[in-house]
Amino acid sequence: MDFVTGFLNDDDEARGRPVGVLFDPRTRALFIADDMANVVWRVAPTASRGSQSPRE
Repeated sequence: MDFVTGFLNDDDEARGRPVGVLFDPRTRALFIADDMANVVWRVAPTASRGSQSPRE
């Protein structure tokens, strides 16, 4: 299952270049450093009905 996409456009040309990842177990977020866009993306789970919040 893909959960992070969009680094290539429809012509398979790079729109981003992920160069590093870091996982924060407290918030369950994944940080992705994008060298091409010069940004850090934060990917985190969304709360759903019946879900538990992260433990402190």
